[in-house]
This record gives sequence, C-alpha cells and structure tokens, in this order.
Amino acid sequence: TTQATTQNGDAFKFGKVDLDLLEQVDLLDRTFEKEGLVYHEDLLEAYLDKVGHAVTAGKQPENVVWRFHALRDPQPNAFALPNGSIYVNTGLLALLDDEGELAGVLAHEAIHVINRHTYLQNRSMRKKILAINILGTIAMWNPVGGVAGTAINVIANISPLLLTLSIFGYSRELEKEADGFFIRQAACDA
Repeated sequence: TTQATTQNGDAFKFGKVDLDLLEQVDLLDRTFEKEGLVYHEDLLEAYLDKVGHAVTAGKQPENVVWRFHALRDPQPNAFALPNGSIYVNTGLLALLDDEGELAGVLAHEAIHVINRHTYLQNRSMRKKILAINILGTIAMWNPVGGVAGTAINVIANISPLLLTLSIFGYSRELEKEADGFFIRQAACDA
C-alpha cells in the first residue's frame, strides 16, 4: 500500500470527517452513473483502464479502488475523487493527441488521490469556512445548465466541498506537487 503524509509530515490517518467525505464520494459515483453522465463505450473504457492502471501500478492507498471514466461534458477537464475514481471529460479526451498525454492527465489526477489532497483540503476548508452559499456560486458560475450544468448540480447536492474543488481547484501548491510527480516519473522512465 501507499502511505500518504499530511503537509506537516505526519502519516495520514482517516478520521470521521474523512470517512463521511468518502461516503459522499461513493454516492457521487453512483449518481453520475444514474444520471447518465458517464460515457460508456467499450473500447474507450478499456483504453482508459489500460492507461490508468499502468500509471497507478504499485500505488494502492487505503480506501482507494482505481476506476477510470469518461464523463459526458464538453469542457476540457479531468478530476479525481478521493476513492480512486478519475473522470476525464469527453471535451478533454477530444483534445488529447496520444497515450502519453492521457497518461499525464491520469497521473496528475492520481497524485491528488495518493497524496490525499481532497481530504487535506476538506480539513482545511472546514477550519476556515463557517458558511458558504454554494448554490448561489453555482448559479452565477454556470447559469446555462445543460450536461455540464447537470454535473455541477449533482456534485453540489452531494458534496459542496467537491463542487468547490471542481470549480476552484486545488491550491497552487497541491497542483504543483501533482505536476511535479508526473514530470519526475517521466524522467525516470526515459
């Protein structure tokens, strides 16, 4: 197994707030399926699995099952849920030129999972934020609706934290960490 550490170097240990978030994430996976947002095509699913499992080989954190999905969304984006589900929007898949680019995207997202970025961000946000009007933010950010709007609304109803992360992303420091890992990994493989 892979052991993540917190920003102060301590080993990551699951607390109640983390397990609660994990339940919300599992519900989010099921809701994406139920709402028809996951794009199912056998060859694409096999390709995502092949590349994703190659990138995550030997990395098996606690409470993670690696799953790779295409999400019906024209926006060029990808995101990872802390349970190991990695979603690549069809809009991003259309822009990728080769397997190496897909591997880079999946590796970046996998590092967010491996290093427990969502849990750490959740802990940080819970300490800093007492109240947030997340639905107002959604309405201002995505007033058009449609498939992208449906995904945003599903996320908002299940987990405001995941919505906030999907809109505002991780901190620059966590994004830099995820990017740096892939660059170091690619250099080692060369």
